[in-house]
Amino acid sequence: MMPLDDKNLRQNLIQAYQTRPEIPASEAWQQNVMREIRGIVPAGSISWSADFSASVWRLAPAAGLLLILLLIGASWFGPSAETVIADMFLQDPVNFIFGDILMG
Repeated sequence: MMPLDDKNLRQNLIQAYQTRPEIPASEAWQQNVMREIRGIVPAGSISWSADFSASVWRLAPAAGLLLILLLIGASWFGPSAETVIADMFLQDPVNFIFGDILMG
């Protein structure tokens, strides 16, 4: 493969640009384009809160899917031993702690 001749290519591009046909553009089109250009925010000036909210919305579908999977898993496997023990403690904490000691 032959290397590109940068000078020749550059001259050809300049000539093609200079001989291009002019496309008429209305004043309204130019104003709309300039309004969109002014609306473009430079990359360094985005606030951390806007960047954070964009990240949250990108992760929201994955978080929702994970929540659904966790709920399905919790309903499939039922309560764990820790949940049963915590429920017994919350219903009667004194008997749960001292029941075996006092009852002998």
